Amino acid sequence: MNTRTAIPLVIALVAIPAFALTPVFFPPSPDMTPPPTQHPFYVVLGAIYALALGAGVAFLSFGLPLVRRLLPSAPGRAVAVYLTLGWLLVSWYPHGGLHSSNGMDTGRLLWIEYGFHLPLILAPLILIWAFTPARPRTPPMPPPEQSRPDDVNDRIPAARRHVRVRPDGTKET
Repeated sequence: MNTRTAIPLVIALVAIPAFALTPVFFPPSPDMTPPPTQHPFYVVLGAIYALALGAGVAFLSFGLPLVRRLLPSAPGRAVAVYLTLGWLLVSWYPHGGLHSSNGMDTGRLLWIEYGFHLPLILAPLILIWAFTPARPRTPPMPPPEQSRPDDVNDRIPAARRHVRVRPDGTKET
């Protein structure tokens, strides 16, 4: 099976059961019941989270060779980019599920905030680091100056220079 077929298949095989089992994995909090008019919006959001989970699993399954081609001279940075992009996709499903099942427990909410929001802040920094050149590029060499008869001896290394003739004809050692 080729990758173009496998990726949508992995997304579907992960997203559909994840969406269907969300109430089992993350039982809704009884003290946070949305009004009926908002329920469809939460269902759509749950479907998006499940699709992001499926896309993340597909990326983690097939994405490393692509990232290595993008960063061939930096294998460590390629792995950092690969894991960061995978996390950015996969993390939304448990993040949304934990919020819906948490209710008003501020202690658990704090763990959710640190566990999911802090990595979302760090992820762009990792990507910036990974795509920043490891060493500064050297500036281009300036064009060579036009040689003049009076500065020819200045271009000869001192170790090879025996006698310097001044423009007035006198010699200098």
